[in-house]
Amino acid sequence: MKKIIPALSLFCLLFSSAHAADWINRFDITPKKTATFKASSINIPDAESYEESSVEDYNSAVALNNQAIEALNSSDYKKAESLLKQAVSISPASAGFRKNYLVALNKSGNTKEFLKQAEIQLSLNPEDHQTAYGIGLVYLNNYKDYEKAANYISYAIKLAPQESNYILALITALENTGKYNDTVFEILQNNINIFKDSYPYYLLGLKYLDKELYSKAIKTLSTAKQYDQKGYAYHAYNRAAFYGGYMNGLETSVREAMDKFPNDQNIASTKRIYNSIKDSSYKLTEHITLKVSNASSLEELNFNVRPVKDFQNHQKVTLLSSELISKGKTINAEPKQNADGSFIINVPKSMWSPELVLELKYKIDLKALYGKYFNSEDKPDIDAFKKDEKFSLDDSRLSKLADFVDNLSLEDSDRFDSFAELYAVKASTAIAKGLHYQENGIDNSVSWALSNLDKCDCTEYSRLLAALCLKKGIPARLVTGFLIRSDFIDKNTSIGHEWCEIYVNSRGWVPFDATLQSSMHRAYLKNLLNDQIFFEYPNEYNNTRIGVDYVARNSDVTVAIENTYRVSKLK
Repeated sequence: MKKIIPALSLFCLLFSSAHAADWINRFDITPKKTATFKASSINIPDAESYEESSVEDYNSAVALNNQAIEALNSSDYKKAESLLKQAVSISPASAGFRKNYLVALNKSGNTKEFLKQAEIQLSLNPEDHQTAYGIGLVYLNNYKDYEKAANYISYAIKLAPQESNYILALITALENTGKYNDTVFEILQNNINIFKDSYPYYLLGLKYLDKELYSKAIKTLSTAKQYDQKGYAYHAYNRAAFYGGYMNGLETSVREAMDKFPNDQNIASTKRIYNSIKDSSYKLTEHITLKVSNASSLEELNFNVRPVKDFQNHQKVTLLSSELISKGKTINAEPKQNADGSFIINVPKSMWSPELVLELKYKIDLKALYGKYFNSEDKPDIDAFKKDEKFSLDDSRLSKLADFVDNLSLEDSDRFDSFAELYAVKASTAIAKGLHYQENGIDNSVSWALSNLDKCDCTEYSRLLAALCLKKGIPARLVTGFLIRSDFIDKNTSIGHEWCEIYVNSRGWVPFDATLQSSMHRAYLKNLLNDQIFFEYPNEYNNTRIGVDYVARNSDVTVAIENTYRVSKLK
């Protein structure tokens, strides 16, 4: 059988190469701490001494101030700036004129003069939190000096800790530095109750999601939805539920988001989720191309096929047609059913040629299977799975990694009520972080994967997960199948997929996909979704799913098989 390779840029996570000495640290799922922001003292100049202006000068300044207010109301900001500059020069000790001057400078975009006058204002009144906040906004929005902005805004917050706008501005400044994620998280947590709009809850929900605290992300984003009029919180809520594997009611929520907010920039991710969980039907066309050297020496030629078949409550398969294509003509193939469900297709002599194709067309009805377990058999004999030499169970590095994963902490570990599930979640999470996806086209061993962390595809991801579980006494097996991607629809591809199943006592076999966890978090842990087509358990067979038997007069006949798939949406 052609090796199944998911060349999925959507699901790939890039890592730089690691030195041999620290290879195991790549699998560490412990959250990394970010820098802590501590506000520095702001530079408030010494207050200047201004003599009180005369009554005549003050009245002149009042007249100028009144004219400036009219100009501001008419959006003539330059005129207002000029008038207030005169008023401040005539009556410099008047805080009211200077405050209006700051408004005019800000409106006219004269940021340099604004900062100069604002510092004078702050020196005259160090308790003026609005002016400190205004200085911070200028550094934030105009100069992109996020550290200085954060310092001034922090100063304003000390004077007025309940001003929610100040806190949001500080969060924006810190976020833009790219250094203080944990500080932003702490600020949001400590102040979330003072907000009455969607955005802060949305931000906090995303922080919880980044930390893979899914239940808290869902709860916080649910609150954000109550205030949201634009849709971003709705789409984020669906991502949190999907990534966390909380599928109950998700289809209804996804439909609501798509119907209410079809123009939100996150609609693509919501559609991707929807296609993964709603009932779907596809036509899968499998082309098996056989290349034969010295075909004239053949005396008999047969295809041996284990077809795509029904699986649990997840997929219903109907073989629509089987055809042989050769020499520019097409004939119906005649499958002969075997007792084990496989079939043989005899290729008539008239179709023998250097290249011929067996085309199988299936209708596949898919139903998402989540929150359920496969209880079809008693606990399996783990020793039977350990016989696969490619698990490299004697490799000392595997033993070291298995213990390392066992000792890792998972923040929501109380969600899993068995050692097998908890260990498999930690292992799949560690693998998603530790391996770097790259197609290699070969069914490599675990030892090879541990020596080539940056060159692994889904075969190595799933084989390493199974091997780690087996080392801890958890039965595990591999699954081959096909992952439906939007860029695969109506196109030929040789790319398939592989994942893993573990056995949980009293619950049965449970699917785990470490490859997709790279970007889909836990959506494909314990779930089979409607973009996964099950093929078979390769460890149950000693031969490939598609094979060829032939008899030839001469020994110089050779055959080679290539598989391609084509998926079309039916509904």
